[in-house]
Amino acid sequence: MFVLCADQPGPAVLRSLLDAHPQLACPPETRLAAVCAQLTGVWSQLAGSPLPAERVSGPPAIPDAALAGIRHTMNRMMAPYLGRRGKQRYCDQSRGAVEQADVLRAVFPDAKFLCLYRHPLDVIASGLESTPWGLNGPGSDSYADLSSRNTVLAIAQFWAANVALIMAVEERFHECSLRVRYEDLLADPEGVGERIFRFLGVAPAPGLPQACLVAERERAGPSGYQTGHAARPGSTGGGWSIPAAMIGSPLTEAINLLTDKLGYPPIDAHWGVTAASSGPRWPGGASS
Repeated sequence: MFVLCADQPGPAVLRSLLDAHPQLACPPETRLAAVCAQLTGVWSQLAGSPLPAERVSGPPAIPDAALAGIRHTMNRMMAPYLGRRGKQRYCDQSRGAVEQADVLRAVFPDAKFLCLYRHPLDVIASGLESTPWGLNGPGSDSYADLSSRNTVLAIAQFWAANVALIMAVEERFHECSLRVRYEDLLADPEGVGERIFRFLGVAPAPGLPQACLVAERERAGPSGYQTGHAARPGSTGGGWSIPAAMIGSPLTEAINLLTDKLGYPPIDAHWGVTAASSGPRWPGGASS
């Protein structure tokens, strides 16, 4: 199982939930997706079938021998970890997994994707809070370089690009993908947690989701330190203070097309001016 997300606190919270289940193990970030992709390229080249440098339509044509070898290598790494933890199922929340979704499904035909979303302005607020000394980190560096004087715009660009990729994966692999909104997870941890566990084929664990959002759990890994504040009930809605005008019209329109599909309120002229909506959940459609 792979978590696809364009936000940092979101996957850290979800990782705590998954890892707390008696059958699931979700370690801190491993970069497993990047390793799979690199091995796929090298193995295919050595097998005489190098992958094209540019992405073409459809999934990459990876030799069967390469897929079997990479799967065997990954399983040899995962099995001892699962054994030490006494768990049966492996979950991964590495950044960059969305770009390698086709490779991951080829290597792991039974893999499932949890597509985790959060309102873009809340993501911007969270990003500004978690990186007060400057936007940095895998995946966001290029956006920071392009908009070095406007961090709001940089994070908005990062959100729009990654959410578009995640939604494309969700559409392409709809039979093995589940949409989860971060706001719904905090507002109804029991209900959303049960839906996630059933999707993954494990028994629900009553009381576990709520406990995960308040307990002090492991914070190792690149994004683990952000779990604490982000998971507090009522911590959503911070994006109402973000000056949305700094995003600019063309990108705002593109973002609103995505938020409309996700059931989030649009960014408009009233953003941050009128009273914010009450409660921890943004208004709009529920997770599908």
